[in-house]
Amino acid sequence: MVGSRVLVFSPGRKPGGASGTWGVTNGSVPNHVISMRPWSGGPDAPGGDEVKQGAIISLVLVLFVTTALVVQSGLPWIRSQDVLLHSGGVTLAATLALPRWKQGPFPAMVIVHGSGPTRRRDQRGYVRRLVPHGIAVLLYDKRGVGASGGTYGVVGVSDSEERIGRLADDAVAAASWLKGHAEIDPQRIGLLGGSQAGWIMPLAASRSEAVRFVVSISGPAVTVGQEIHYSRLTGSDPGTYVDLSDGEIQRRMAEFDGPHGYDPAPALEAMKVPSLWILGGQDRSVPTELTVRALQALKERRPGQFEFHVFPQGNHAIRDAHTGRSIDYWVPIHRWLQERHLVGPPGG
Repeated sequence: MVGSRVLVFSPGRKPGGASGTWGVTNGSVPNHVISMRPWSGGPDAPGGDEVKQGAIISLVLVLFVTTALVVQSGLPWIRSQDVLLHSGGVTLAATLALPRWKQGPFPAMVIVHGSGPTRRRDQRGYVRRLVPHGIAVLLYDKRGVGASGGTYGVVGVSDSEERIGRLADDAVAAASWLKGHAEIDPQRIGLLGGSQAGWIMPLAASRSEAVRFVVSISGPAVTVGQEIHYSRLTGSDPGTYVDLSDGEIQRRMAEFDGPHGYDPAPALEAMKVPSLWILGGQDRSVPTELTVRALQALKERRPGQFEFHVFPQGNHAIRDAHTGRSIDYWVPIHRWLQERHLVGPPGG
């Protein structure tokens, strides 16, 4: 998440987990799951194994460096437009993908970056997961990457407040731009992202009324220092390997007295919009137990605003930590969005 670590999210075959608990909910993959040929994505981008359960809708993704066009059997072309966003004197290159088969105004999601020098093309899997449900998707090259201006930098403990603050401003700029778009419903603009985005999105939501909801995938609710310390204890951080039991890891985490850097607690307290957190019980990068503890405390004080869904066997990429098989974490995401009247069935 921090440093040079890169995460690739992959859609899966089997739903599971329970909202707000560590249990498993039985279910089946809905008939509207979309299938696509495997592709090689980039950091924090959904992709990977094909979903083959249910009534599969074939999908072809035609991707150019700056334009994402998706065609699906039974649906017209999804239209897209390249745009420029402005954030604190920095210009960000972005692409907006819209459903063509229906009229707006559409709900919309800004895809917020995790760690790594990611571009729009690295996030393309989100387009095929969201646009068929009638959700507009705004992708942008991370500052200092691709066609975006500014300077790219790795988030460390000492500079984490400054860097995460700038990245949050970029997400605010994207949401604010969407709010002024004639085809976007200003009451249904959200942020979605993985890993490091879990720090960025609540801060952005606390700074802007344009953000109306947040979806975090493997995002932390602990400090940057705690996350780095945990990654070193588990051997997840590059160049480290520590063979410690889970009990010893938890003990050392409880004794941590190093520098904390950015602390998400104030932003989480200030955030007034609903949020969903997708987490893996076997995550070796984000300390899930501490994150759940923080979210549970918030949930008890503010019911309905903080929901979390833990996949007990899921790792940081929400894949089975033992078998490597993908887990369909999109099932609870779409369910949560539907409960808030943000989405309908594909093509709806």
